[in-house]
Order: sequence, then structure tokens, then C-alpha cells
Amino acid sequence: MTMRKIVISMAALIAGGTVSAAASAQEIILFDGPNFNGQQVRVTGDVRNLASMGFNDRTSSFRVVRGQWELCQHDDYRGTCITYSSDGRNLGRMNDEITSLRPVQSGGSRPGGSRPGGEAITLYSGPNYTGRSVTLSVSSPDLRQYNFNDQARSIQHSGRRAWRVCQHADFGGACMQVDGDIPNIGGGMSAEISSAEPDYASRPGRGDRNDRPRNGVFLYDGVNFQGQRVDVFSDTDNLTQMGFNDRAD
Repeated sequence: MTMRKIVISMAALIAGGTVSAAASAQEIILFDGPNFNGQQVRVTGDVRNLASMGFNDRTSSFRVVRGQWELCQHDDYRGTCITYSSDGRNLGRMNDEITSLRPVQSGGSRPGGSRPGGEAITLYSGPNYTGRSVTLSVSSPDLRQYNFNDQARSIQHSGRRAWRVCQHADFGGACMQVDGDIPNIGGGMSAEISSAEPDYASRPGRGDRNDRPRNGVFLYDGVNFQGQRVDVFSDTDNLTQMGFNDRAD
């Protein structure tokens, strides 16, 4: 064998090893029973619909072999999505609800920098859209069901409708309107959010039956109802606790 052929062969082996290592960098095992029991499937890349693997709405537990993974309720990464970096023995509310999943790159970003579509918000445990995340597309009165209570430090927004994120469960305490991305949650709400829902005081122009104003008063820190908003539904003797003292215009 000539020296040139040896060099080419070695390069091919090295390249092949690199590709193999990259392919195995992310891996998760899904189980159809709790506590890692029952039938299992092994996933190493994006799966837009687990029906293609005969495993739609069957996942009850999982083992994260390598990397971080986003598990979603509906196909094409829609519905409620939760990012995991460690094993899950019992999925709780998401049991038998997983239809799509994909690896998440280091720092919490999705491949290609994509974000969920439709009417949704994604809460991140770190600033600038980093750390663990949960994507919500429906009203969520208690984020403890996703193990995400008092964790959100940044938010990505998708769709036309605004959302309300609130300090306590069942939309209690201080509430803040979200109608765009927030790389760093302020107003005293960082790591304080316990519930979230579509903002029924903001209408996307479709006239949905569920669009309804709420009782109380909305305070804005900008003129003409612009800027950050907090919602107050009861007597409040000091707006400092809501991060809104001397800010209402």
C-alpha cells in the first residue's frame, strides 16, 4: 500500500470515528412502563412523530443516556414541551402523552435555533433562553405539575396572543403580561412564576368564545397602554412587592 493510500485510509477512519461520535452524542431510551419497565425504544435524533416507531402516546418513563432532550405532547414539537437532562421515572401529567422529541443543544437551544410555533410561550430556568425549559400552549394553573415552579428567568413568545404569567398558583399574586421575548425577567418576577395562561384581555382578532376581560385593573409602565403590564385584582398597599412601585403611567 502506498503512503498516499495509507494517509487517505487513516483520514477516512478518523472522519468515520468523528461522525460516529457525533451521531451518538445524544441518546434517550423511552419505556412504556414507569420506573424504566416495559417495552422500550432507543432514540438518537429528531422524531417528529413517534407513531413512526409505534410508540405514540406510550412513554411512561425514560433514561437520558447522553445530552438534553425536549419531549413534546403533540407531533412536530407542538403542545406542551419539557426539556430533560436526567432520567424520568414517572411523567405525571405527561404520562402516555409524548408524541415527538428531539435533542437540545448545549445551553438549551434547539437544533437550528428553532422555537415552538403556534400560540405558545417557552419558560427557561436560565437568563437568555438557557437551562431547562417548558413550552406551554394551554392554560397551566400550577407549574409544579411540570416541576417548573419558581424557576423561569427568561421567556420566548410565539404567536399573536399575549400571555399572563403569575406569581402564585391559580393565577394569584402579581401577574405580568408577555407579548414578546423576555431574555431577563424583571419586575420582581424572576424565579417567581407559578402559573401561566393565554391573556384573555388581549384578543388576536378571531373572536374566540374564551376571550374575556378579567375583573381588576391593569397597570402599564408606558403611556397609551404600552410597556410592561401587571394585573391587580385586590387591595394592594405597596406596589414594591410586585416590582411596580412608581412605574405606572
